[in-house]
Amino acid sequence: MKKILLGSTAGTSVATTAPDKYVPDVQVRAEFGGITPMTLHRWDRNPDLGFPPPIDINGRKFRSRRMLEEFKERALRAAIAAMSDPALRRKPPDALSAEDVVARKVQGVREAHARRAQTRARSAAGSKQP
Repeated sequence: MKKILLGSTAGTSVATTAPDKYVPDVQVRAEFGGITPMTLHRWDRNPDLGFPPPIDINGRKFRSRRMLEEFKERALRAAIAAMSDPALRRKPPDALSAEDVVARKVQGVREAHARRAQTRARSAAGSKQP
């Protein structure tokens, strides 16, 4: 258990052991950005992630507050390390110019019209035969 310094009197410090709090999974999901129950289930099943295991109390799942905070700290440190390593940084996608975007859309429309015309020609040729 974690020791918490409550205060000091005449140079002596008074410490106590704080009990761990349990957080319901609904609140855990909200803290992690409104993730779905399925995401939480996947995190539970991924041992490499190191997400705190659930504690089942009367059919409801709870998580240790202390373990959640340790997980957040590890995740934050990993994210900072990834950002400082240029090899791990995400590269921005190559941006297309406005002309390229328009040209691709026009090409797509032309191809769609050509396919539609071929389909119509096939169906018309099929209906003319006795």
